Amino acid sequence: MRSTLWLALGLMVVGCGGSEFESADGASGSGGTTTDASAGSGGGAGSSGSAGTGGVGGTNTGGVGGTGGVGGTGGVGGTGGVGGTGGVGGTGGVGGTAGAAGSPDCDGTCAPSPPSDWLGPMLLREASGAPAPACDGSYPITHEKVHDGLTFDDTCPCSCQTATGTTQSAIVRVFAGSGCSGSTCGSLTLEDGQCLPLGSSGCPEVGASYRVDESGFCAVDGPTAPPPPVWDVNAMTCEPAAIEPDKCVTPGDLCLPPHAAEDLLCIAKPGIESCPLPYSTRLVRYQSFEDSRTCSACLCGVTASVGTITAHATNLCGAAAGMQMSVPQSCLNFPVTMPQHLKFQTKAGEDPHCAAMQAPTMSGEATAIDPITLCCLPQ
Repeated sequence: MRSTLWLALGLMVVGCGGSEFESADGASGSGGTTTDASAGSGGGAGSSGSAGTGGVGGTNTGGVGGTGGVGGTGGVGGTGGVGGTGGVGGTGGVGGTAGAAGSPDCDGTCAPSPPSDWLGPMLLREASGAPAPACDGSYPITHEKVHDGLTFDDTCPCSCQTATGTTQSAIVRVFAGSGCSGSTCGSLTLEDGQCLPLGSSGCPEVGASYRVDESGFCAVDGPTAPPPPVWDVNAMTCEPAAIEPDKCVTPGDLCLPPHAAEDLLCIAKPGIESCPLPYSTRLVRYQSFEDSRTCSACLCGVTASVGTITAHATNLCGAAAGMQMSVPQSCLNFPVTMPQHLKFQTKAGEDPHCAAMQAPTMSGEATAIDPITLCCLPQ
C-alpha cells in the first residue's frame, strides 16, 4: 500500500516538474541513479526538460525505476525536439547532384531535317571564276552542278586572212547615172589576164559611172558565231556518304560528317522559293542557259590595190586605150565615153592586206534558266 502511495506521489511530482522547470532540465537528468540507465537515456533523447524530469522518477528502487521509464513517456512533451531531428533529413538533398545531362555523340554537325518537299541536307561547294570543286571525302555523291552570274560578249568575231585556193577576180559595175546612182546598166567579171567586152549596150554614151570590186582575195579566218556565255560562279552540291539520325541532342536533327569551313550546309528545291528556318541563307543558282544570239555575216576585203584594169578598143586588148581602173576602185565617172573592152591584171606576189570591211552585228540574248533555290545554315 505504501509503495503504491509513494508511486502515485512520484508521478504527481513528475507531472508538475515537467511543466514548470524547463531551464533546470540538466539538473534533473543528473539526479537519476545508475539503477536504471535506460531511463537516463530517455531523458537525453528529448531536447525538452520534461524528458529530463522523467529521469527523476528513476531515483526509486530498481523495480520502480523500470516503471519510471513509463514516466519518461510523460516526457512526450519534449517531442518538439524530435522535430529538430527532421533537419537532419534535409541533408539528404545533397543526393540531387547525382543527375548529369548527356552529351551528343555526333562528331560532325547536327542539322535540322528539311521539310518533306526539300532535298538535303547537302554540301554546297563554290568557286568564282574557276571550275566547281569536286565532291569527295565525306561528301562524295554529286547531286547537281549549278551556276550563277551569266556573262557574255556582245560583239561578234570577224577575222580575215589571205584566201587560198580561190578564184581571184575583179568585178566592174556600170551605172546609168553619175555617182554610181540608179540601177546598173552593165557589169563584167574579169579573172586575172582576161580581156572581155564591157557589155554595156544599155548604158548611155555619156554620163555613166562605174565601180570596181574584188573577189577571192580574202577569206574569213576563225569562227563567226558569238562566243559561248560564261558563268562567274560554278558550284557543286554534294551529298554525304552517311547520315546518322540518332546522335544529336535535339530530336529530329541529323548528324552530318565534318566539312570545310568555307562550304555551306544547304537544302535545295527546284524553282525560286522562300527559305524555311533555320536555313535562312538564300541562294538562287541555275542549271543551264538559253542562247538565242546570232551574228551578221563577216565580210572580208583588201585594204590595198590587188591589180589594175585597162581599157582597150578591141577584143585583143593589145595597146592600152589610156584609161586604167584600180582594183578595188570606189565610184568614178567615165571621163568621156565608156571603153569597149577591159583587161584585168593582178599584182602577183603582193599581200592583199585583208581586213573586215564592216563589223558584224549581234542580235538575241543569253539567259540563265532552270533555277534552283538553296537555303543554307548561316555560317
